[in-house]
Amino acid sequence: MSVKQGIKYDAPESAKDIPAFIKFHGLNMDEILDPLNSFKNFNEFFYRCVCLRCHRIPRPLSPFDVPQETQARRPTC
Repeated sequence: MSVKQGIKYDAPESAKDIPAFIKFHGLNMDEILDPLNSFKNFNEFFYRCVCLRCHRIPRPLSPFDVPQETQARRPTC
């Protein structure tokens, strides 16, 4: 994404794009911990916390484990 797009999605008006993004990508709302109206902009939604029981990371990670990119960037909640 471009810097311009990042700035756009930091704006409060971008929060209105969240429901369409969820619908288009078929996201499971049961996996999202926070209510939709808690996100101040699209970028906050994009790095949202998810239900850990839905996305387990093997512990301990061995040298042979390769977590998915989304698992590696998920914030700890």
